[in-house]
Amino acid sequence: MKILVCVASRHGATYEIGRAISDELSCVLARQRALATVDLVHVQQVTGLDEYDVVVIGSAVYMDH
Repeated sequence: MKILVCVASRHGATYEIGRAISDELSCVLARQRALATVDLVHVQQVTGLDEYDVVVIGSAVYMDH
């Protein structure tokens, strides 16, 4: 299984949350001895999703937008 965590982060806080999510996913998968990888990338670097089984997308919200 291959998991993508991609984030759009203007000031870096959303990236840090994405890192925490990807770290936790990696720990859970390791405890379950699952053969899986987790990639954390900025959304601008995503060129395709075909190689991933799961995609997690994170984006900041500013002033309720």
